[in-house]
Amino acid sequence: MRKILRYTIQTEDMESTYGGVVGALLKTKIRVTGHEISSAKFTQDGITLDGKRVTIKEKGMPGQVLQVTLEDEGADQEKVPAAPGPLSIVYEDEDLIILDKPAGVCVHPSHGHWFDTLGNFLADYYEKQGLDVTCRVIGRLDKDTAGLVVYAKNKPAAARLTAQHKTGIFKRTYLAKVEGRPEEEAGTINLPMGPIPGVLMKQQIREDGKEAITHYEVVSYDTKLDQSLVKVQIDTGRTHQIRLHMATIGHPLVGDPLYGSGKTGKEGAKLYSRKVELVQPFTGEAICVETVLDSVLDR
Repeated sequence: MRKILRYTIQTEDMESTYGGVVGALLKTKIRVTGHEISSAKFTQDGITLDGKRVTIKEKGMPGQVLQVTLEDEGADQEKVPAAPGPLSIVYEDEDLIILDKPAGVCVHPSHGHWFDTLGNFLADYYEKQGLDVTCRVIGRLDKDTAGLVVYAKNKPAAARLTAQHKTGIFKRTYLAKVEGRPEEEAGTINLPMGPIPGVLMKQQIREDGKEAITHYEVVSYDTKLDQSLVKVQIDTGRTHQIRLHMATIGHPLVGDPLYGSGKTGKEGAKLYSRKVELVQPFTGEAICVETVLDSVLDR
């Protein structure tokens, strides 16, 4: 799906854009990247002023409408097969959609799960509306992790949200149940991690691994079950980061079959993506979505 951005040039823009130079307006007012501008140059009516195609060196005047069309490059190659399935939509606009994912469901097709993932269900959701939308997950969740997951509905939005994820603007808050009670009520775990050679999926702490930083805070403690509810935020998004880090300090997630004590839950490790904070990729609006916990961690 194409993304079309428009901006009406203001008198006060003249000084900061060298007298209304189109290239400067695109970068500072519409906030498109150099790569996107280069692609738009070769798109039919990619960059226009009042409907007339222009180059980035031309100048616009106050009151004129500058428009840029961003192609959803590679969308055909990234399409997944549509398959009907339940979706719990908690937020949607023209550029992104946020779902509340149940545990046990994959976010995107992969080996063994080609037609039963949220990616398939989203493809079906938009196909039935007659919309050509290719969704791309931003900061995917493990199959057994429940909670909020974000998808971009076009490639330009995906690029911007991915950048937010890397710089920390995109924030996700998790809740988890762990065994025992951490000695420190709040703390930071900064331990590099990486795969175990020859072992599929499982990770380990290793000096030559990738940086991994996890912040946790104890919310409550159940003396009867000897379990703690902890709030977790991560600065890095490594595979199994929360599960491995909490296990490393002696408090694995309850029900975790890989890093836990063997006391398994009905649907794996009890981890829930509770809250998501990000910035709308084109309007700059702050978006904060938080779900009601209910009994999701008691499964």
